[in-house]
Amino acid sequence: MSTKGFRFFEKYVHVFSLCRASRGETARYDDDSTETTFFMLSRDFLLSLKPGDYIGQSKTCRKKLVQLCKATGRVAIQLQKEKYAIKPLLNGIECCTQGRIQCVTPIHALVFQLCLMTECFSVAEKLLSYNGLIQCPEDYLMTPRDILLYFYYGGMICTGLKDYEKAMDMFVSCLLYTSDAADE
Repeated sequence: MSTKGFRFFEKYVHVFSLCRASRGETARYDDDSTETTFFMLSRDFLLSLKPGDYIGQSKTCRKKLVQLCKATGRVAIQLQKEKYAIKPLLNGIECCTQGRIQCVTPIHALVFQLCLMTECFSVAEKLLSYNGLIQCPEDYLMTPRDILLYFYYGGMICTGLKDYEKAMDMFVSCLLYTSDAADE
Protein backbone atom coordinates (compact mmCIF):
# COMPACT_ATOMS: atom_id res chain seq x y z
CA MET A 1 0.00 0.00 0.00
CA SER A 2 1.32 3.39 -0.90
CA THR A 3 1.88 6.29 1.49
CA LYS A 4 -1.27 7.86 0.06
CA GLY A 5 -3.20 4.67 0.91
CA PHE A 6 -1.85 4.69 4.46
CA ARG A 7 -2.96 8.33 4.94
CA PHE A 8 -6.35 7.30 3.59
CA PHE A 9 -6.51 4.56 6.26
CA GLU A 10 -5.51 6.97 9.03
CA LYS A 11 -8.30 9.29 7.91
CA TYR A 12 -10.83 6.61 8.83
CA VAL A 13 -9.25 6.05 12.23
CA HIS A 14 -9.34 9.83 12.71
CA VAL A 15 -13.06 9.86 11.84
CA PHE A 16 -13.66 7.31 14.58
CA SER A 17 -11.70 9.42 17.07
CA LEU A 18 -13.88 12.40 16.20
CA CYS A 19 -17.01 10.30 16.69
CA ARG A 20 -15.91 9.22 20.16
CA ALA A 21 -14.88 12.75 21.11
CA SER A 22 -18.18 14.21 19.95
CA ARG A 23 -20.17 11.66 21.94
CA GLY A 24 -18.11 11.74 25.12
CA GLU A 25 -17.66 8.66 27.27
CA THR A 26 -21.14 8.60 28.76
CA ALA A 27 -23.08 10.99 26.54
CA ARG A 28 -25.83 9.48 24.40
CA TYR A 29 -27.34 11.51 21.57
CA ASP A 30 -30.52 10.83 19.68
CA ASP A 31 -28.82 12.02 16.50
CA ASP A 32 -26.65 9.16 15.29
CA SER A 33 -25.48 10.85 12.09
CA THR A 34 -21.83 10.81 13.22
CA GLU A 35 -21.98 7.08 13.90
CA THR A 36 -23.77 6.45 10.61
CA THR A 37 -21.13 8.42 8.73
CA PHE A 38 -18.36 6.53 10.49
CA PHE A 39 -20.05 3.19 9.77
CA MET A 40 -20.49 3.91 6.08
CA LEU A 41 -16.92 5.23 5.66
CA SER A 42 -15.29 2.38 7.57
CA ARG A 43 -17.46 -0.20 5.77
CA ASP A 44 -16.41 1.16 2.38
CA PHE A 45 -12.78 1.24 3.43
CA LEU A 46 -12.79 -2.34 4.74
CA LEU A 47 -14.48 -3.57 1.57
CA SER A 48 -11.82 -1.85 -0.54
CA LEU A 49 -8.95 -3.74 1.12
CA LYS A 50 -7.33 -6.67 -0.62
CA PRO A 51 -5.52 -9.49 1.25
CA GLY A 52 -2.20 -8.73 -0.48
CA ASP A 53 -2.25 -5.07 0.57
CA TYR A 54 0.60 -3.77 2.69
CA ILE A 55 -1.87 -2.97 5.44
CA GLY A 56 -1.89 -6.55 6.73
CA GLN A 57 1.88 -6.93 6.66
CA SER A 58 2.84 -4.09 9.01
CA LYS A 59 2.29 -4.59 12.75
CA THR A 60 1.24 -0.96 13.24
CA CYS A 61 -1.25 -1.16 10.38
CA ARG A 62 -2.60 -4.49 11.64
CA LYS A 63 -3.23 -3.02 15.09
CA LYS A 64 -5.07 -0.06 13.61
CA LEU A 65 -7.02 -2.35 11.31
CA VAL A 66 -8.13 -4.50 14.26
CA GLN A 67 -9.17 -1.36 16.17
CA LEU A 68 -11.10 -0.09 13.16
CA CYS A 69 -12.86 -3.43 12.68
CA LYS A 70 -13.84 -3.61 16.35
CA ALA A 71 -15.16 -0.05 16.25
CA THR A 72 -17.08 -0.75 13.04
CA GLY A 73 -18.68 -3.84 14.59
CA ARG A 74 -19.68 -1.99 17.76
CA VAL A 75 -21.19 0.88 15.78
CA ALA A 76 -23.04 -1.61 13.53
CA ILE A 77 -24.61 -3.19 16.61
CA GLN A 78 -25.52 0.23 17.97
CA LEU A 79 -27.12 1.22 14.64
CA GLN A 80 -28.76 -2.22 14.25
CA LYS A 81 -26.97 -2.78 10.92
CA GLU A 82 -25.32 -6.04 11.90
CA LYS A 83 -25.73 -7.82 8.57
CA TYR A 84 -24.05 -4.94 6.71
CA ALA A 85 -20.92 -5.24 8.86
CA ILE A 86 -20.22 -8.96 8.39
CA LYS A 87 -18.64 -8.87 4.92
CA PRO A 88 -16.35 -5.90 5.66
CA LEU A 89 -15.17 -7.56 8.88
CA LEU A 90 -14.53 -10.84 7.06
CA ASN A 91 -12.42 -8.86 4.63
CA GLY A 92 -10.60 -7.29 7.59
CA ILE A 93 -9.85 -10.75 8.98
CA GLU A 94 -8.52 -11.89 5.61
CA CYS A 95 -6.19 -8.88 5.43
CA CYS A 96 -4.99 -9.29 9.02
CA THR A 97 -4.26 -13.00 8.90
CA GLN A 98 -2.86 -13.04 5.33
CA GLY A 99 -4.50 -16.44 4.78
CA ARG A 100 -3.18 -18.13 7.94
CA ILE A 101 -6.23 -20.15 8.95
CA GLN A 102 -5.32 -20.85 12.58
CA CYS A 103 -4.64 -17.21 13.44
CA VAL A 104 -7.47 -15.85 15.54
CA THR A 105 -8.04 -12.13 15.85
CA PRO A 106 -10.41 -10.16 18.07
CA ILE A 107 -12.46 -9.65 14.91
CA HIS A 108 -13.39 -13.36 14.85
CA ALA A 109 -15.51 -13.16 18.00
CA LEU A 110 -17.16 -9.99 16.74
CA VAL A 111 -18.07 -11.64 13.42
CA PHE A 112 -19.48 -14.62 15.35
CA GLN A 113 -21.57 -12.24 17.46
CA LEU A 114 -22.90 -10.46 14.36
CA CYS A 115 -23.67 -13.79 12.69
CA LEU A 116 -25.58 -14.93 15.77
CA MET A 117 -27.57 -11.68 15.84
CA THR A 118 -28.52 -12.06 12.17
CA GLU A 119 -28.79 -15.88 12.24
CA CYS A 120 -26.23 -16.19 9.42
CA PHE A 121 -24.54 -19.26 10.86
CA SER A 122 -23.16 -20.55 7.57
CA VAL A 123 -21.14 -17.34 7.06
CA ALA A 124 -19.26 -17.95 10.31
CA GLU A 125 -18.78 -21.63 9.60
CA LYS A 126 -15.65 -21.07 7.49
CA LEU A 127 -14.02 -19.25 10.41
CA LEU A 128 -14.54 -22.26 12.66
CA SER A 129 -11.48 -24.16 11.53
CA TYR A 130 -10.71 -24.87 15.16
CA ASN A 131 -8.91 -28.17 15.66
CA GLY A 132 -7.72 -27.74 19.23
CA LEU A 133 -4.94 -25.23 18.62
CA ILE A 134 -5.22 -21.58 17.75
CA GLN A 135 -2.56 -18.93 17.31
CA CYS A 136 -3.01 -15.45 18.71
CA PRO A 137 -0.08 -13.27 17.64
CA GLU A 138 0.49 -10.43 20.10
CA ASP A 139 0.16 -7.74 17.46
CA TYR A 140 -3.53 -8.60 17.01
CA LEU A 141 -4.35 -7.06 20.42
CA MET A 142 -5.97 -10.29 21.67
CA THR A 143 -7.20 -10.24 25.24
CA PRO A 144 -8.35 -13.21 27.34
CA ARG A 145 -11.89 -11.89 26.88
CA ASP A 146 -11.53 -12.11 23.08
CA ILE A 147 -10.40 -15.73 23.30
CA LEU A 148 -13.27 -16.63 25.62
CA LEU A 149 -15.75 -14.93 23.30
CA TYR A 150 -14.23 -16.78 20.33
CA PHE A 151 -14.90 -20.14 21.97
CA TYR A 152 -18.30 -19.13 23.41
CA TYR A 153 -19.72 -17.59 20.25
CA GLY A 154 -18.10 -20.37 18.22
CA GLY A 155 -19.98 -22.90 20.33
CA MET A 156 -23.20 -20.97 19.79
CA ILE A 157 -22.59 -20.94 16.02
CA CYS A 158 -21.93 -24.70 16.02
CA THR A 159 -25.15 -25.21 17.97
CA GLY A 160 -27.01 -23.17 15.34
CA LEU A 161 -25.45 -25.37 12.65
CA LYS A 162 -26.51 -28.45 14.63
CA ASP A 163 -22.89 -29.61 14.95
CA TYR A 164 -23.28 -30.47 18.62
CA GLU A 165 -19.99 -32.33 18.99
CA LYS A 166 -17.97 -29.36 17.77
CA ALA A 167 -20.15 -27.04 19.88
CA MET A 168 -19.35 -29.09 22.97
CA ASP A 169 -15.63 -28.93 22.14
CA MET A 170 -15.83 -25.14 21.83
CA PHE A 171 -17.70 -24.77 25.14
CA VAL A 172 -15.27 -27.12 26.92
CA SER A 173 -12.35 -25.12 25.48
CA CYS A 174 -13.97 -21.97 26.82
CA LEU A 175 -14.21 -23.48 30.29
CA LEU A 176 -10.67 -24.88 30.18
CA TYR A 177 -9.24 -21.59 29.00
CA THR A 178 -11.06 -19.83 31.84
CA SER A 179 -9.54 -22.17 34.41
CA ASP A 180 -6.08 -21.83 32.82
CA ALA A 181 -6.33 -18.04 32.90
CA ALA A 182 -7.39 -18.14 36.56
CA ASP A 183 -4.31 -20.21 37.45
CA GLU A 184 -1.91 -17.63 36.00
